[in-house]
Amino acid sequence: MTTLTRRASQHTLSRHPPGSIREMLALSVPLVFSIFSGSLMSFCDRLFISHYALHSLKAVTTANYFCLLFQVGISGIASMAQVCIGKSYGERKRALLGPYCWQMIWFSFFSMAITLPLGLGLAPRLFRATEIAFDGSLYFTILMYGNFLFPLGTTLSAYFTGLGKTKLVGICAFGAQVVNIGLNYLLIFGAFSKIPPLGVKGAALGTVFSQAILCFALLVLFLKEPREHGISKRSINKALFKEVLFLGLPKSLARTLGFVFWALVVNLVTRLGGDYLLVLSIGCSVWLIYSPIIQAIEQVLIAQVAFYRGKKDYAIIWKAVRSSTTVLFGCFLLLGIFFLLCLENFLSFFIHEAVQPQALAFVRLSCLWLWIFFFLEGVNAIALGLLAGLSLTWFRLRLSIVSNVLTAYPFHYLGFQYWHLNPDKIWMLCWICMVFPVPIALTKAKNHIKSLAARQDTSAKA
Repeated sequence: MTTLTRRASQHTLSRHPPGSIREMLALSVPLVFSIFSGSLMSFCDRLFISHYALHSLKAVTTANYFCLLFQVGISGIASMAQVCIGKSYGERKRALLGPYCWQMIWFSFFSMAITLPLGLGLAPRLFRATEIAFDGSLYFTILMYGNFLFPLGTTLSAYFTGLGKTKLVGICAFGAQVVNIGLNYLLIFGAFSKIPPLGVKGAALGTVFSQAILCFALLVLFLKEPREHGISKRSINKALFKEVLFLGLPKSLARTLGFVFWALVVNLVTRLGGDYLLVLSIGCSVWLIYSPIIQAIEQVLIAQVAFYRGKKDYAIIWKAVRSSTTVLFGCFLLLGIFFLLCLENFLSFFIHEAVQPQALAFVRLSCLWLWIFFFLEGVNAIALGLLAGLSLTWFRLRLSIVSNVLTAYPFHYLGFQYWHLNPDKIWMLCWICMVFPVPIALTKAKNHIKSLAARQDTSAKA
């Protein structure tokens, strides 16, 4: 019996024990490559741009975070198609899988009616009176024209992830990564005496083109899915559209709110300039390397929770949470070994100009705080992913509002404007925002699962 046949007969997400560490790894490792496509695009942008000019690196780093405000907001809604697809798959309602995906495909295109005029209107204000005004505004504007590609890629990835087909997504994303590396190099530095060096403009164009290729590949594969999944039902279904929209809206608002506060931090650091902006730029590049691991663990956990909630296997949900935490801790140790053995070589990729010894010391120390931040951010992602998988997105929004208002920007503002902390403390101050929501989220999820299990027992007795 083939693997696909076994999966069909057992109705599971993988061929491994449900909720186990092996299932988490089997689903998350390919997904790391998928999510890494976006991070690698930005990472290569910054690596090549740092060779082009350190000034341009600062511009791309800052502009990228403002772009994320628009990408994350729309993609946060589109990503919740994964919960609907995973839950329907768990309930064996296969005819709804395609229609759920189509709703967010159309939503991705419609989103440009909001993001493009809003982004173009904000561009002059975001970079006004800064040392990176021209380059930052140019990079941001180009990304705004291709903004719909990011929720579109999220939607198509969510379809396959909801079915446990993370390997397929990973392969497509890896191909897009390879194309992106080549495009970025050619467009940033120029080649063959026919392509002039475009610098920041080339980095932006390379990112947009690569994301378009990823979306095209996933769309072709989606259209080849079995007819029983309702792939041919391409029209807008108001009921399904509203279901995903209202399920994803609070998650989107929560993530957007987080990025709004982080954008305020980035703006604060940009105004401080000097060593503060250097530490931020290098630290964000380090974050791009490990963030796909956290995002992959969260997405797989959301898929597992939605699927096993649909199957009413509530005990497996907690097993999946424990497995995801174990995988996170293992990655945390590996990252620590990487920092211990390779940090100096890694930093040499970005720092090619003479910098003061004190500035270099700040950069090194900030990597230690980043290492700890990796684990805390991962625990936060697991707790919030559990809420998303349980469709507790409105509670997640309320929790995010309280957490960000109390702990995000205020501590950075006080730390740098009144306490005059050193630049390396940028990442240490982020710990508070990561830790605060975790116990609240886990308690809410525990009570909700108990309620679901009690309802199932009552229904069984009746």
